[in-house]
Order: sequence, then structure tokens, then C-alpha cells
Amino acid sequence: MASPKTRGRCARCGKDFLHAGMTRHLAGCVGAGPALHVAVDVGPGTWWMHLALAPSATLRDLDHFLRATWLECCGHLSAFEVGGTRFESHPGDGDLYWGPKPRSMAAKAGAVLRTGTTFSHEYDFGSTTALRGRVLGTVEAGRAKVTLLARNEPISWPCVGCGAPASRVCPHCYAMACGTCDAPCSCVDSFEDETLPVVNSPRMGVCGYTG
Repeated sequence: MASPKTRGRCARCGKDFLHAGMTRHLAGCVGAGPALHVAVDVGPGTWWMHLALAPSATLRDLDHFLRATWLECCGHLSAFEVGGTRFESHPGDGDLYWGPKPRSMAAKAGAVLRTGTTFSHEYDFGSTTALRGRVLGTVEAGRAKVTLLARNEPISWPCVGCGAPASRVCPHCYAMACGTCDAPCSCVDSFEDETLPVVNSPRMGVCGYTG
């Protein structure tokens, strides 16, 4: 799938920008504060979010937000990697690991994340959806542990048959089609019944994710 550049809308002022433009805009629009300004994406110009993490937020709070917004399908395991340290949703027995035992996501975000810190997040260690994140600075935030500052608008993917906006995606080859064109692939018998919906998430087309 070719990834188009996406625009998003600032939750505070309502103005819309491309990914890079939103990063610059939020620096002036939201203002400095006690919360961490975190950007999460899967690559330039595709799916992305800007978030504010309250001082009391934990990595588990961030994990739950990412699951609820982008990822959750079947209760899979997940993990953060920050500066060489791994934080898992369900850390197992240390004897199962060759290296250091993963830590719990109960860790306070402010204790492990600083301005300039980069990190990764994985959901589902089988059919993995991998995200990358970075801390851009500090911002004002409300009472919520995690606040959405901006998010990309839904991507309009073209149907391979007619070019109209696609509504279904094959979970095997990721071919997309609208509701009227014939199946564009031979992976499934029924493209309408055996495919997944096109949704605004990097988990689109994976496992049983429906948005």
C-alpha cells in the first residue's frame, strides 16, 4: 500500500496541518506546562498522534490509550522499549529471558521519558503492529492521564478496481476495494464477508481489528 500524506486537526484551536506542520503548530498553540508532549506514529505522513501525558501518568496509561485508539483486537501482549529497557504489559518469569527481565508498565512516564527521548511500542508479538514515539517537550493538559492533542484525519485509500474510496481490505494481501467492485484478489472467497473494514489505524487489516 502506498502511504499518502495525511492531515490532522488541532484539538485546541481546530486548525488542520500536515504531520510536520502540526508538530510546529502545537509548540505554540498548546503552551508549555507540566505534561509531556509525546508524538507517536508509524512513519512520516501516515498514521500519527500528538498526546499530552499528565505527571501522574504511567506507561500502562499510555499503553491503554494506544490500545483503545489504534490497536486493541484480541487482548494481545504489548511492550515499550525505552533506552534499552523493556516494559511489558505482563512481565513474565525472569528465567524465560536471556537478558535483563522486562519491567512493568506501572513505571511513571515522567520517570523514564524526558524531552528528546525516543521509544518504541509493540502490540501483539505475533502479528505485530509497531509504533515509534518521541518526547517533544512539555505542554499544558487537563485532568486526564492521557490527552489527545491532534490526530491524523482518516486516510482515503483507493479501490484497486475503480479508484473510489475503499471500504474493505484483504487481511492477506492488503488489496482494497469499494462496496460495489468485484474482489480484487483470490485470497478470500467472499471479499465482503471475509475481509476487514478500512479504518483509521495502523492495525488496519491485521488479525481481527475492526476499529
